[in-house]
Amino acid sequence: MTTELAAARSTRAQRAFTEADLRRLRTDRLVGIKDVAAPEDWGEDDMVLVKYLALHVPLAIEQGRYVWNGKEIVMRAGHLATAEGAAVYLGLAPADWSLAWAAERPNNVEALLPADLGSWPELDPRREVVIACDFQRSKFGKLPPVLRVAAVSGAVEWSIRRGLAVRQFHGESRGYFAPVHLTDRAVAPELVAPVQVQSDRLVVRTLLELHVAYAPARAVVERVDQLPAWLTEWRLATGGNENMESAEQPSPKADGPEGIPESDRHDDEGG
Repeated sequence: MTTELAAARSTRAQRAFTEADLRRLRTDRLVGIKDVAAPEDWGEDDMVLVKYLALHVPLAIEQGRYVWNGKEIVMRAGHLATAEGAAVYLGLAPADWSLAWAAERPNNVEALLPADLGSWPELDPRREVVIACDFQRSKFGKLPPVLRVAAVSGAVEWSIRRGLAVRQFHGESRGYFAPVHLTDRAVAPELVAPVQVQSDRLVVRTLLELHVAYAPARAVVERVDQLPAWLTEWRLATGGNENMESAEQPSPKADGPEGIPESDRHDDEGG
């Protein structure tokens, strides 16, 4: 009976959270997490932290990596830790999914594992880079379309071969971000290419501004110092106050002929 009750409560928790508005996590209570966790720049309106929790909290519930403590659900706050290395725990009130508290593990709660993000497909630099997206004229000027494709594919291949790509998680798709240097490789890249591994190809369906890539990349590493310099140095220069929601990645699409949907094919004619 106890097992059946626990299973019912688990199912109810999963259904409730997947239907909840994740913006409820963006409250003054986030200050509690920042007070407990090691110091880190979470961006304007703590948007980086919100997106971090929006990935780890639902996965922890889905994987059963939480416990009930009275009327609260207790879980790890992903891989967040205190400055001394102790894991940070969260207490959530399922009634409205508000954050009740953030602290080190309470004495009456067993040690828990953070959500398992799963495995990523191999990023083999020998695979062909396929560009299947439109381009931002402001970045390429009057460069002909065929040269734009060559510039981006070459920049992506160069970055991957030098181990500069980072993992990212979008929807249910695990992929990578590769920096796109168009003018000077010694400074921050002008753009970032989300790379999807599809069969024997590395497919780029969109190009992002640098600040948009930071939050998804931060969410999948255990510590901020595991991010590459090309993703972190721009934040030091700008103060990290860019709008983190100014662009979105497209949802993964089914393959069409040659592995590329017809709607996403880049036409060499026109801009």
